[in-house]
Amino acid sequence: MSKMSLPKRFDRSVSPTMKGTWRAMWPEWRPFGWWWHVAYCIRVKRINHRNAEKIRAVCALIDSEMPHLRDVYVRPEPHNTSMPSVEKIESLSYTERYTHMTDDNKLTMARALKRLEVKAGLMRLEFKAIGHPRKHDCDEMLSLIDVIKATMRGK
Repeated sequence: MSKMSLPKRFDRSVSPTMKGTWRAMWPEWRPFGWWWHVAYCIRVKRINHRNAEKIRAVCALIDSEMPHLRDVYVRPEPHNTSMPSVEKIESLSYTERYTHMTDDNKLTMARALKRLEVKAGLMRLEFKAIGHPRKHDCDEMLSLIDVIKATMRGK
């Protein structure tokens, strides 16, 4: 058997077949990402899914060449440090939440509300033109947007 090597590049759009029986072939637990790399190599190298010897060789190769895949995936910290944590926001009242926001966040929220208002207004006009009863729903959406905007202004 020739020396096996890893592919130069892993294509993330590929969805390789992963067999549950392969997990019994490797003595230690590994996270899903590790098994995805094993399955990708098996697919690219065109290894038979029942060839236990070659599958173990691929597992050993992935384990030695990509040791960072052995660790359990931990979600990274968010990059936006100006935003408070979800737990902190949920513990605050609405007025405390709004005063806790930075000026950039308030501006982004105001722009989003304006876009919603314009879209709801256009939908209302389209529904009104064809006589569709959904125009009343659009009226309600517009009035709710007005309530949110008034609350943001502090009135």
